[in-house]
Amino acid sequence: MKILKTIFLLLVISISTSWAQNPTFKITPDAPAPGDDVMLHFDASQGALSGVDEVSARVYSFCDYAWYAEDIELESKEKDQWTAQYHIKPETAFIACVFVSDTLIDNGKEVAHGWIIQKMPGAYTAWGISRSGAFKDEVPEIIEDQYRIDDAVALMWINNELRDFPQAREHVFYYGLKLMTLVKDGDHPARIKKEVKHVLSSELDNKQQYDIQRTLKLLPQDDEKIFIDSVSEVLVKKYPQGVLARDNEILRISKAPDKKKVTEKDIKSLLKISLKKHLKMYIQM
Repeated sequence: MKILKTIFLLLVISISTSWAQNPTFKITPDAPAPGDDVMLHFDASQGALSGVDEVSARVYSFCDYAWYAEDIELESKEKDQWTAQYHIKPETAFIACVFVSDTLIDNGKEVAHGWIIQKMPGAYTAWGISRSGAFKDEVPEIIEDQYRIDDAVALMWINNELRDFPQAREHVFYYGLKLMTLVKDGDHPARIKKEVKHVLSSELDNKQQYDIQRTLKLLPQDDEKIFIDSVSEVLVKKYPQGVLARDNEILRISKAPDKKKVTEKDIKSLLKISLKKHLKMYIQM
């Protein structure tokens, strides 16, 4: 009986952690690389969009550890068979499509319309966090809630990323730490502070700065106020045109007692912080 339970457990883990790709969605050629021009193929016959006259797709791509999104129109030369040309951005590790026709949506249900770019940094991370309930409000919604994976499985994917791509540490620390607090016991604040100090010693892009801000929110806010304030001070000083500096400037202007007295200097001060840099997630650059 014990052997049977072990076999069953291994089977469940294997199913939960494999590269499961939806048979109704494919990319040709079937081994694409970043920078390639490819064809997206969508078979609508088995889902909510069967029989519709028009289909578009919101295409999400995970490139260099950041999400991008764009809308494309598909064409059909055969009933329920839809195609579109698509250019895979450089450094893309994962692509997922949500297909739409008017108010109808097909996101693949339990298996997203996703495609893994094999051996690319970020593939494990995207596959894990895009299906994890822990990040449902922070990543594109490409799967239905009832089909999300356990936090422990999502953490396994982050660990796989770090195993194969150690340089990913400064990119995935927030995801790993958040999942750690949900899955493991232990002194979480100590582990979080140690990792924040390590990451802060590197030169950070805007998304990494934002990830530090998100990581600080994992700490007990009252007990760790001194640490949180000190890290925030370092971020603003080291990156005067960074994410936190922008957020502080927006907060200052929004709290002005008389909005009519917000000066041209205030607006220029805000615009001086290049906002385009901060719009890396969820838009097409």
